[in-house]
Amino acid sequence: MALAALGLLQAACTAAPSRLRGGPAPGGAPPTNSPDVVAAGNGLAAEKFHGAVRLRADLTVRPIAPGVFLHESTRALPGLGPIGSNGLVVLGSRHALLVDTAWGDEATAALLDWVERETGRRATDLVVTHSHDDRIGGIREARRRGIRVHEFEGTARRASADGWPPPDEVFASEALLAVDDVRAEVFFPGAAHSPDNVVVWLPGPRILFGSCMIRSGDATDVGNRADASLSTWEASLAAVEARFPGPTTVVPGHGSPGGIELIARTRQVVREAVSNPRMP
Repeated sequence: MALAALGLLQAACTAAPSRLRGGPAPGGAPPTNSPDVVAAGNGLAAEKFHGAVRLRADLTVRPIAPGVFLHESTRALPGLGPIGSNGLVVLGSRHALLVDTAWGDEATAALLDWVERETGRRATDLVVTHSHDDRIGGIREARRRGIRVHEFEGTARRASADGWPPPDEVFASEALLAVDDVRAEVFFPGAAHSPDNVVVWLPGPRILFGSCMIRSGDATDVGNRADASLSTWEASLAAVEARFPGPTTVVPGHGSPGGIELIARTRQVVREAVSNPRMP
């Protein structure tokens, strides 16, 4: 079944828009007698999951809107202990869009297996929001399954330099993805957490996935500064606010989702980091 077109919106990108293609989900649409999925009038499923579902010791999923799941994978980092990393699974009528992989190939395999088994969809497309391994660490598993990978050109360059497989689609600064009846806008607002961080906007449920350029509501610092651009972070936040005003839900790269207060909190910790560059 052909998916809808992917349009590259950035004016400087002169290549003709490519088309996404994906095969039918295994077994077709989810069975209406499933205890977890019932047919909805708009072609999506109305998930009956309540709270987090633990797939492995280091991986959970939970619904945050109809047809949208937050996946969180955890890894213990030296000196920091266990750190959770967020991504999204967005269900179309027959296929699914993955926003960032889980943290490693094994966790990503478990996540993709769960999507197929419990929702009747097959993930056909993956957006990587930047080149750090908590975003891209499962890309080899995604490629092994034939999932189409979309990356900002800066991410593609940095990922290639780090030895990650190349994407299928590269965009100059923004892209519109269509997977069945799901639309997702991908936007590079400027350097912040990293030189290549993009955000993903789901206009239907008005969900903004800020990845690691957006901090959680209880964050006390900007997090990993290794590739950060403190001098442009605020301007990048302003670009996101101008482009996607009034999100219902804002999802940070780490920590709990919230509302627009997460953007304000991020701005605050960035200003504190700029005024006190010796902060960790």
